[in-house]
Amino acid sequence: MLKKYKVIGLLISAPFMLMGCNSEKKPELDNSFIGVWQKTAYGEILDISKETILRYEYNQHSCIKTHTLQRNNGLPPEISALSRTSNNMLNVTYQGELSSNPFTKTSTLPTSCKSPINTTGQVSATQTFDHFWHTFNDYYAFFELREVDWQAQYDQFKPLITDTMDDEALFTIMSTMVEPLQDGHVFLSAEQFEFSGAKPSPLLDAIQGLARASLRTGQELDESDVISSLIASHQSITSTYITPASLRALPETKDTKTFIWGKTTDNIGILTINNMADFDALEDASNADQSQALQSQLDMIMPDLAETDALIVDIRINTGGSDNLALAIAGRFATQDILAFNKQAINKSGLGTPVRALIKQHNAPYNKPVYLLTSQITTSAAEIFTMAMRQFSHVTQVGEETSGEFSDVLSFTLPNGWVMGLSNEVYRNAQGENFERVGISPHINVSAFNTYEMDSHRFASYDYVLNHLGKQSYLPLEPHEFTAQVNEIMAKYHLPGLSAAIIHEGATVFSAGFGVQDLNNTAVSADTPFFLASVSKVLVGATLAQAVDKKHISLDEKIAPLLPFPLYVPNNQANEISFRHLITHTSSIIDNPSIFNCTYYVLDSQVSLYNLMTEEDLCPSQVDANLPEFFRQYLSDKGTFNTPQNYSQQYDYSVGEVHIYSNIATDLAAYALANKLDTPFTELSQRYVFTPLNMHNTYWGLDTPSSDVAKRLYLDPITMQPAVYPNYRSITYADGSVISTANDLTYFLKAAMNKGKVDGKQVFSRNMVNQMLSSQTETPTHSRDIGYFWQLDGDIIHHNGADPGVLTYLIGDTRTQNGIILLSNGDINVDMHGEALDEIKTLALRLAYTYQP
Repeated sequence: MLKKYKVIGLLISAPFMLMGCNSEKKPELDNSFIGVWQKTAYGEILDISKETILRYEYNQHSCIKTHTLQRNNGLPPEISALSRTSNNMLNVTYQGELSSNPFTKTSTLPTSCKSPINTTGQVSATQTFDHFWHTFNDYYAFFELREVDWQAQYDQFKPLITDTMDDEALFTIMSTMVEPLQDGHVFLSAEQFEFSGAKPSPLLDAIQGLARASLRTGQELDESDVISSLIASHQSITSTYITPASLRALPETKDTKTFIWGKTTDNIGILTINNMADFDALEDASNADQSQALQSQLDMIMPDLAETDALIVDIRINTGGSDNLALAIAGRFATQDILAFNKQAINKSGLGTPVRALIKQHNAPYNKPVYLLTSQITTSAAEIFTMAMRQFSHVTQVGEETSGEFSDVLSFTLPNGWVMGLSNEVYRNAQGENFERVGISPHINVSAFNTYEMDSHRFASYDYVLNHLGKQSYLPLEPHEFTAQVNEIMAKYHLPGLSAAIIHEGATVFSAGFGVQDLNNTAVSADTPFFLASVSKVLVGATLAQAVDKKHISLDEKIAPLLPFPLYVPNNQANEISFRHLITHTSSIIDNPSIFNCTYYVLDSQVSLYNLMTEEDLCPSQVDANLPEFFRQYLSDKGTFNTPQNYSQQYDYSVGEVHIYSNIATDLAAYALANKLDTPFTELSQRYVFTPLNMHNTYWGLDTPSSDVAKRLYLDPITMQPAVYPNYRSITYADGSVISTANDLTYFLKAAMNKGKVDGKQVFSRNMVNQMLSSQTETPTHSRDIGYFWQLDGDIIHHNGADPGVLTYLIGDTRTQNGIILLSNGDINVDMHGEALDEIKTLALRLAYTYQP
């Protein structure tokens, strides 16, 4: 889970954590402060006497005395200032904090605090649970907004509480109760357990999907490692847009930067702000120290950017920090006085003191156009920054709506020592609007994050702004330059052959071949047929989408009745699997490598290709190529290939719970459709896809390929010369055995990008294409979404393929109608072939986006 800086910061530096004080002289404590003071709607009481300050946290049911602070004729080190604003008002400033806390005088302690819970002895699970529930009941502000019946939660979970239960069981129940709030400012922290709420978002889903995607190779990555990798990639990609001479970042001593800034070659400024908390180089710096460090850094940054023509301010991965620090940054853009926000604690316990946050006009504000980039994980103080910036007329918000988590985190200590946090404040902008839960919607919607961007080293939001300003987002590339550079790359990396097609604004503007298709040095052209490997899957998806559109099948139709054998899935889940699960790789049926690798065989002898490649007898020497029999042996209870390793249940994930890329599940979808319609799948795809698109050079390569098909080559590791694989195929043909040309695939990609139209003709129905390219599962995937096998990342639709002697890419942009097709006989087992195709992909995208007639 991504850190919520307001939560983490509060846990580290919350008042009364008994921090030290550098001041040797203690201010005297005026006796007029003596009395009981209440912070209404925050659950905090200070009982000040001549000798001590007692601090309580309470709700209507129970109370805990958290601290006894000695006066010692002055203020305790935990408090830096007390001041009276009236007879009934007291402002308390805690050590290291930037703002004071208003307390109201009350005549006596709350009833629950007259007999507080004794936390020094044994505390029962019942006491902890009841205090937890009542604290939320009294102070949480958004039950109705977030559609959670808190009383119903009590009625459901209280009967499960026993005083003999262990900590893990109690923690699980309490975190389960608050999880439906989907509030990133709700947390529960114990010595051995942590829970932080979260609103679902594409990036958080992708993090989970990426971590689980590695289950395909038998291990699940830690989400924190995925997050670290994504942050590093984000910083790296940001730097590619900035000229090296202008690139700067702070803090210099830390790997994760708070500020990254500089200028593009076209004099557009870029300022990335990754949090609103970490400005000082010291780990334990107070808020006051952070504020001083921030001002010094802004004094460095803003002059560097002052003469730019416009500025991109990127807070897409900013999960918050301090409101005061966020407003200090916003102040550098203040062309006028503004009301940044109003806030007030509003909950069952009462109304807190209203707070108005103002920003004064800066004496030298940045007043050129500002494009503020936000995402669905722009959270907390970063949303306060967004709310303030939206008040300035020269600021345009671009990207996605923010997270919708504004309130400061109100933390409480539970009777057993655990710490919890909740949202108790309502924030409104200058116009009186409240954006809790829904977030602040951008002026211009652009995909803010996806894994395709990370792979391609591009940001769609940056590219949008630069194009909007008439600036180059890609370095221009002419077709002759593309040709020359591709030839250089292929020679450098020993890539044998390549066929490429480039689509710009819906028209094919370049198609050509490079290198050779065989050992006879036959030249490749744009009409040379290549095997597609896993790019075949999107053609399988299109066939299924056509069948659904024609109402021949339902996507949620169960597949078990369509199979000629009893389907077995662990935990009696066979009858749950539908076509939808198969096309989204969420069926729980996965590729067991020890079996799937043995599905590849040499066509003329049926000898195991895997045995030949490894020079070991890891598979049966002769492969039975009968597809129905393979499925029977792999997926039926008594099958000789059936093992727990064939299913995601081995990792405790049931049908629909995890996305694990599966070739076998792809083939099962094609096989089930063929059985349903009593027609070979090869014929269905020809009828539904290839023929309507006039893809006359596209077909299934199930037999010995014709001589014009590019040979599947590998690189001899000793001679570094190309050698040819024997003609092979896999039993599970539908996952990768289509043969096609770059020119043929332009028709398919154009239809996909243009709602089914090719050259003005409606080939596929708009509904069919919309469904094919719409998210078909809520299960997190390694891309932003997944359609009918298509990987969906914002406006980008894509799939790639890799097999022995095959490397392919198919990428389209549905917004710009730009796309690329790359088909190669490079080898999956030769790393530098993959590097070559990645470099060529980058060049091809440059040509697609910058082509000039």
